[in-house]
Amino acid sequence: MEAARGGQHDGQLAQRPRRPGQPPGVAGEVRQNPNSLGYVELAYAVQNQLGIGLVQNKAGAFPAPSFDTVSAAAAGALPTMPDDLRVSITDAAGEGAWPISTFTWILAYRQQRDQVKGAALANFLFWAITQGQVFTKDLYYAPLPPSILPLVYSKIAALNVNGQPLLNPASVLPAAPRVEVSTVDNADGTATTNYSDGTSVHWDLTTGATLP
Repeated sequence: MEAARGGQHDGQLAQRPRRPGQPPGVAGEVRQNPNSLGYVELAYAVQNQLGIGLVQNKAGAFPAPSFDTVSAAAAGALPTMPDDLRVSITDAAGEGAWPISTFTWILAYRQQRDQVKGAALANFLFWAITQGQVFTKDLYYAPLPPSILPLVYSKIAALNVNGQPLLNPASVLPAAPRVEVSTVDNADGTATTNYSDGTSVHWDLTTGATLP
């Protein structure tokens, strides 16, 4: 908004009065103006306790925005994710995917010039996608879904100086936990449970026994 004096435009930006403790920017304006709508990052909505509207996703569901539904959007984009990771996760597949989501990228040269700095970068990035993931929610970011980590890891492992890898050879991804993804009733007294590692188990609905 721009200020005007005596009907003449003075070209100066107006400073809207702000109550003590009032957050700046869009979040602040939405919070202090009744019946107003705005689009802000999830962190600002959480920190400022803003009311949140639900948006219909590709599956027709209306999930609430949260760290988990943003992670679900990232996981839903994996089947169409190119090798260079350039993908939009907006309106991703999946009933639990928040449709207004995006990745945060780090741009790094694959071929580094300095051995020490390059190794520090590679090892920091590895830490960020492994142990560092426990800090994401405290910083108001959604963690990367485990299904995406191998692809991200491959990019970190490719960092090099004159063809020599920079990542510590001992830095490997931990084995992903085997998680149940879905169970399908086969309508013949049996069901099939599918797991995150690509395996499945066929079993009897009456006895619970595993079938060949």
